Amino acid sequence: MTQITSLSKDQILKTGTNAFKRFGLDILEYIVETNVTTLSFTELMGQLQSNDQPPFLVLVDTEGFDCNVIEGISASSPYLPKFLVFEHIHCNSTAAVKWLHGMGYHTQRMHENTIALHRDLEKLWPLPR
Repeated sequence: MTQITSLSKDQILKTGTNAFKRFGLDILEYIVETNVTTLSFTELMGQLQSNDQPPFLVLVDTEGFDCNVIEGISASSPYLPKFLVFEHIHCNSTAAVKWLHGMGYHTQRMHENTIALHRDLEKLWPLPR
């Protein structure tokens, strides 16, 4: 069996249905819906960072909402990381990549992920073009 979580029921049905069918189970009988409290990127980082410094690396893996998270990062956030990695296979990453470029990131797709490197570090570690 598999553990499947997402903020989207459609994403769960898309990625998990076959695993349940192999065991003769109906995935709909196992989905538990719940309300969750959300925070903006800046609010979350403000709670996590004890020194008000931006994190060096942020990895986003939200099973279908990665692009939403990326596009929700404010360009004026004091917590913009030097490296940002997100899973682009479950979303249309074109808008998210455009958003990152506008905030000064260079991006490279690698397998299921997009890696974003802030221009401050691009001089030290250039991404392949």
